[in-house]
Amino acid sequence: MFYSIVLQTKFWRSVLGLALGFAVIFVVIKGFLARGDFFTFFNAWRNVVGLILGSIIYGFFTAYSRFYKHYKSPKKVTLMIHLKAFKPVENEILLTLTGSKSETNRLLILQALWPEIRLNNLAQCDDAAVMIEALKKTQGD
Repeated sequence: MFYSIVLQTKFWRSVLGLALGFAVIFVVIKGFLARGDFFTFFNAWRNVVGLILGSIIYGFFTAYSRFYKHYKSPKKVTLMIHLKAFKPVENEILLTLTGSKSETNRLLILQALWPEIRLNNLAQCDDAAVMIEALKKTQGD
């Protein structure tokens, strides 16, 4: 994932933008602290090199964290269901589940939307029981 992020031109544009913004803010703050003499900081080459390197490092890590969050976050929500069996039965769909609580709750919601879905092997847990009761109340049963 590192290479897929740093090989993008968008990433490097972001790095340069963040670095430039950081450098400008730094120089402005330094100028205010020096009582208006903004450019005395640039008299020593070490200050300039330090500012450039610091700005680029700041820009790199800030941009990388933003791009990393973007690539790690799901672009769309997918429902992964691990089925033991799937059988279409006369206009009904029979799903046999693995017994997972989260799969049970998701499929109970789908069953509330499409009553022709029958579910077998629901997880025997409080979460599923609460979900079943809540769905019954919303449907008026």
